[in-house]
Amino acid sequence: MCPPDRHPPALGSKEPTQAPTGGMTPMHQPREIARFGGVKVSLAKRDDLASISSIGSAAMREAYETLLRPATIESLLEVAYTPAALEKRWEDHPILIVTDGGKAIAFADAIVEPDRIVIAAIHTRPNARRRGAGTHLIARIRQLAEGLPTTVDLILGNTSGESFFERRGFVPGESLEVSFFGEPVVERRWYRSALVESGATEEASLSG
Repeated sequence: MCPPDRHPPALGSKEPTQAPTGGMTPMHQPREIARFGGVKVSLAKRDDLASISSIGSAAMREAYETLLRPATIESLLEVAYTPAALEKRWEDHPILIVTDGGKAIAFADAIVEPDRIVIAAIHTRPNARRRGAGTHLIARIRQLAEGLPTTVDLILGNTSGESFFERRGFVPGESLEVSFFGEPVVERRWYRSALVESGATEEASLSG
């Protein structure tokens, strides 16, 4: 929903960890985080990156088709979803992935900063929407640092993204004038306050 080149690790200041030469680093060990019905939320593995690239690329083209120039969209995809760019993000920090029957249907990419959690990307396959994947991904993201608020920057006019986050408790904040590869863009920053209740309480409310 939000162009990932705006935040680390795609173009961030944080140095990525060294690429694993064999197996996976401990933070990338396959681990189920939550299950709802037949759908599972877990940490993405290197083998999941091709599916994440496919989901993210298709979702960005759909979301920004009428909001950005075609060349700008392709440049954003180049810094976010090429194999090398996506692997760099994965090496920098874990990415959450949602699978249904073993097939990837959604993912989320979030960075914990000193004062907030930044949602850099959250996307679902079009034919897998309205199954609760996005809601559960946001719940897991907020648990990364329960004492911090969560933010996401959305291009003005991205009505589907705005509705998605508004339904999940985010409120609009300030406008930001930015430039994507020479194209002037206005974004709005959306906020959700820090998670006060425990993750177990929020999870129970989601499944209720």
